[in-house]
Amino acid sequence: MQSPSGKLDRTDKQAQDYLVSIPFDRRLYGQDIKARIAHAGMLAKRGMIAEGEANRVVMELHRRGYARGASISR
Repeated sequence: MQSPSGKLDRTDKQAQDYLVSIPFDRRLYGQDIKARIAHAGMLAKRGMIAEGEANRVVMELHRRGYARGASISR
């Protein structure tokens, strides 16, 4: 649908461009969560954050249902 100013067409194109990656994003989702958990573990191991803080990151991911079965490797 086109408005006299053409703004709606640009918005539709922007929405399409944004949404086109959703199937790909869904495939990467689990790997991204595993990477976040590994990163928290690395930061704790290097002393950049407290181990308790890393554990809270993982617990929050689990609480929200993002990290089913994942844990920090030590």
